[in-house]
Amino acid sequence: YWASRLGYQFGVPPGAKASAIAAMRRMQAGSGAEANLSANVSLNSSWQFIGPQPMNNALPNFGGPITGATYDANGRVIAIAPDPTTAGRIFIGAAGGGVWMTTNGGSSFTSIGDALPTQSIGSIALDPVNANPPTIYVGTGNGNKGHLPGAGMFKSSNLGQTWSPVAAGTFDHIGLTRLAVDTTLNPPRIFVAATTGGNVEGRSQSFFSEEDETKMGLWRSDNGGSTWTQYSAATFGCHISLPGGSSAPCPAEDVVLD
Repeated sequence: YWASRLGYQFGVPPGAKASAIAAMRRMQAGSGAEANLSANVSLNSSWQFIGPQPMNNALPNFGGPITGATYDANGRVIAIAPDPTTAGRIFIGAAGGGVWMTTNGGSSFTSIGDALPTQSIGSIALDPVNANPPTIYVGTGNGNKGHLPGAGMFKSSNLGQTWSPVAAGTFDHIGLTRLAVDTTLNPPRIFVAATTGGNVEGRSQSFFSEEDETKMGLWRSDNGGSTWTQYSAATFGCHISLPGGSSAPCPAEDVVLD
């Protein structure tokens, strides 16, 4: 079940989700209440760590224990988008943990991306000019180390209560590392940087890739995301060779607007 939430569409065994939820409810009941791990964080000019705490001395064991090898593991916050219209409201995306919102500057967070088809988040951008509340654009999949293939781009006009796909199918199986929204236009012009580089290996070391490398590079939409144009490899003078003799634009990592 967790593999499917990360975008690895291996299928879910019958009853697995219901069993996992039931186990979660039992753990919640046993703990008494959900803990607010960062309730005492104050907002000031100095930096305060707001979590999550790392797992110290973790032992890598997906392919079997490695003798003497331990590390301190932590989650990766891939994207952050402060809302310029509302003080304290910030949206963040985790590499494998979905989309979250805070309304108090980070003292506490609420998950708002559980309904998305993958919890692998690569980028977040807002349109606070043409919509109130701001339209949230989310690019799934991430290329920041340990890549997880994405399931496309999504948007929400109600602070994450519901999500709708943006040009469904256009960005499947690719990591969307950065979004940039030109809010001087209505509908807005949107740019997206797409990258790849991750592969999937099972316990038996069988190799396969769920990514579509033909979708790499920089993309642009002039109509709020309804249709998209991929910049050609010649635009930046860079291409990579693909199996079968074809080629694709080089991966794009970042895009910003002046």
